[in-house]
Amino acid sequence: MSQTFVSDISDRLDGLRALNVHHNQLDGQGASALLGAPLMARLERLVLSGNPLSPGGLDALGRREAPLALEHLSLNTCGVRWIGAKALGDAAHLLPNLRELHLNHNALTHDTIAALFRFVPWPNLEELSLNANWLGAMGVRVLANTRSLESLSRLSLGNNSLGEAGAA
Repeated sequence: MSQTFVSDISDRLDGLRALNVHHNQLDGQGASALLGAPLMARLERLVLSGNPLSPGGLDALGRREAPLALEHLSLNTCGVRWIGAKALGDAAHLLPNLRELHLNHNALTHDTIAALFRFVPWPNLEELSLNANWLGAMGVRVLANTRSLESLSRLSLGNNSLGEAGAA
């Protein structure tokens, strides 16, 4: 995604509240341009799924000065992993309205879940989708002991090798 595209949609589409750019080969540099754009201040829904954001692709969120309006963020199959989860956790204070977070297919483990949720408040998060990661039973324990997810009403954990211990 070019800087020109980001500038064009920021400047010309004032009413834009939702943006879906899934599977567009958006890399870390493109993600940084998009996440740092003025457009982000008014978006309520952002779908970046299927883009190889690279480890530092979410860092631009943390560099923003003002909170975002985002209510839905979809980062499925983006290679979020540890560094991306940490960046997202560090930016949580800039996402006070976030109600839905989709992180399916990102090879997240119990450690990444701890970095993302354990010490960071997510006061309005109602839906969390973590399908097809590597959480295992330990990841479920981390989630269950996370006070920052008290407003959660929908949790999706399909295909995480939870086993008997995860279901107990």
